[in-house]
Amino acid sequence: MRATCSVWWMSDVFLLLPCACLVAAGASSNSVSDKPPQDACEHVSVRMVGFGESSAAPLEPDSVVAVVGYARYVLRPDGLGYRRGVNGNDGVFRLPLRAGASLERAYLLIHRCNPVFAFEDGDGVSGSSRVVALNGSTLDRIWMSESMGLNLGPSVAIDGTLYITATGMVAGLDLATGTFRWRYAGLPSSSFDAPIVSDTTVRFPGSSGDTVIVDRATGRLATH
Repeated sequence: MRATCSVWWMSDVFLLLPCACLVAAGASSNSVSDKPPQDACEHVSVRMVGFGESSAAPLEPDSVVAVVGYARYVLRPDGLGYRRGVNGNDGVFRLPLRAGASLERAYLLIHRCNPVFAFEDGDGVSGSSRVVALNGSTLDRIWMSESMGLNLGPSVAIDGTLYITATGMVAGLDLATGTFRWRYAGLPSSSFDAPIVSDTTVRFPGSSGDTVIVDRATGRLATH
């Protein structure tokens, strides 16, 4: 099966294109613009660009590509990554996969100029997912979250919080520190659709048919 790249939006509408395409709102599929606006990295991205297939199929043997803003990011199954930016802002980085594991899915957003990756790896027996933030200039690691479970879902970032899911889990992650503002585990759903964020709540539609609802201000669980 040919790998694909997916882009998830807050409205829960997504665009699914062949991975040979470079996917980003307002970006050419053939090249990266060499004239970024003055405030190109000052915004806080509210969507995550997906690398590879939206299913759990491994990315091997091909590298996958996504474009966010004015930079192209390439990921290999072993976690090695490369950024081609503008004004010489290129660089190499590596996602911290577990020993013997390969990358199965990954998402990317830019938060205050720093790339933030949510990724899942697997070794054929077990899987794990994490979130890692890199320095936008050096690509050195700033922080890495605690380990989460399988079936990493598409995430949404609003007001410095990343709303993220995995098997039986929903969470709000602080994008400044990589710590969980709140986290609920042991939920019945094995996977979740993209979170739906309103002014007061965030809703996590689950595969079991239940929807987990969390109060954005307090982090308290409303119902599930």
